[in-house]
Amino acid sequence: GAGGAHVCDLAGHSDRVSALAWNTNSQLSTAGRDASVLSHDLRAGVQPFDRLAGHSREVCGLAWSCDSHSLASGGNDNLLCVWDARRSSGTHGTAAAAEPRVKFTQHSAAVKALAWHPRRKNLLASGGGSTDCTLRLWDTDRAVCKRAVETGSQVASVVWNTQDTELVTAHGYSNNQLALWTYPKL
Repeated sequence: GAGGAHVCDLAGHSDRVSALAWNTNSQLSTAGRDASVLSHDLRAGVQPFDRLAGHSREVCGLAWSCDSHSLASGGNDNLLCVWDARRSSGTHGTAAAAEPRVKFTQHSAAVKALAWHPRRKNLLASGGGSTDCTLRLWDTDRAVCKRAVETGSQVASVVWNTQDTELVTAHGYSNNQLALWTYPKL
């Protein structure tokens, strides 16, 4: 038919859901104002099998790495967390909260814009909000910032092209623009 069928409702968050990310293993991760990240395996059931607790405020950005081994989360607490993938233990909804593998604190505003390199599983781009205005490239294996560029306005979104030689950032206040960056020079 012309319309899609409603399959299920996912429970678990106590407030609005702000970010979503699929990985290649059919795992859906959700994040929200309740400062948590939930993971759902929709093949196994609708209850979350993992609850990740590393943020103190709303989680507004989520992205899975190209190999689905790492999940990045950004929050209104100015944190960027990188989590190792976890597998369901069969006890859906009761898995203990995990600690992030890496916690980056260099952003000085909310981290909503996140994008993993399309082929390099350890290369992550992030953008900071209104008082930060910085595009950063991270080596998540070594836990270091490889590059940082002041953009002049808040970074609302970042996307790599599939040829991995460029990325695009979308900006809000004050420039309200799109910017194209060459990689790796920025």
